Amino acid sequence: MKKNIEIELVRFFSAVAVVLYHAHIIPNGWLAVEIFAVLSGMLMAKSMMKYEDSPTCTAFIVSKIKTFYPELICASLLGLLVLNFPKYTLTELIGISLNTLVNNAFLIRMTGITDASAGVCATSWYLSSMIISMIVTYHVVKILKDKLLIFVLACMVFALLLFYNNGTVHQNRYYEWVLFTYSGNLRIFSEILIGYACYGALGKMDNNTKLSKKRDLFNVIKLLLLLFIIFNMVSDFRLCDGVFVFCVMAFLVLAFASKSLCMKRGTSVCLWLGRMSLPIYLAHYPAIRFLFWLQNRIVMNNLFYYFMLICLVSLFSLVVYYAAVLLRKIKLYS
Repeated sequence: MKKNIEIELVRFFSAVAVVLYHAHIIPNGWLAVEIFAVLSGMLMAKSMMKYEDSPTCTAFIVSKIKTFYPELICASLLGLLVLNFPKYTLTELIGISLNTLVNNAFLIRMTGITDASAGVCATSWYLSSMIISMIVTYHVVKILKDKLLIFVLACMVFALLLFYNNGTVHQNRYYEWVLFTYSGNLRIFSEILIGYACYGALGKMDNNTKLSKKRDLFNVIKLLLLLFIIFNMVSDFRLCDGVFVFCVMAFLVLAFASKSLCMKRGTSVCLWLGRMSLPIYLAHYPAIRFLFWLQNRIVMNNLFYYFMLICLVSLFSLVVYYAAVLLRKIKLYS
């Protein structure tokens, strides 16, 4: 299957940025989630071409869930095994396990009907929010078929959220958590809509012969946008989130429009890194929590800390990846 090399690498390095953020190495690595959201919207627009005649969104949503569900369950079970066993009694462990597995397995962590507990796979919040947002997005784009109207609506929702300051949410207060989940869902929803609408611009770029002659200029613009995105994630200085999302949007549009990369087969390394982005994203949280547990018991300098971070995240991610592959092969999951 032909893949876009740039998009596969963007997926991988976005997952790495989230890892570095949770490991307290870069200050704004969480902004990589914005990249995932806009990219999800663009991929959603591409995928929905298969379901234009479908009266419901069931087939589409089920197909999306199937792409990540084995990895999600494997990461949840791995986190339960690694983090909770030495700290709790059997009764407490059963309660924590049930709470975590229900939140993750049914993708309800961002519905607002449960408490704020992250369990051992805190990053499952994005998958929960993504599915909720895609269900809404599916129906919105069916009603508003004009991609310009969709883009305007998405920008309006995102602009309203820029004026909303979440502040520090005390996650033991249920109603504050509800407000936080719904504002987070709206943000992901607006970014998915932005990505969906922007995918429509690709057809116009592909059909415009004048634009195709300016590929060198587009490559320079992509490089500048990429440097700006990286700078915002690794430095303490950060511009308005709206400017960041706009740069992400522009970069992804140009990356998708790179025919020289889209139309040729990606190298095996790039494809493998792209496939590993989801296991890294899901497995890194229990790996980092385990690293923090070790840090309280072993003296670590920075070099040893970075070495252990790479080893643990790599190990946990590979376990999740190959466990999910095994589930698919033995048809425990279809």
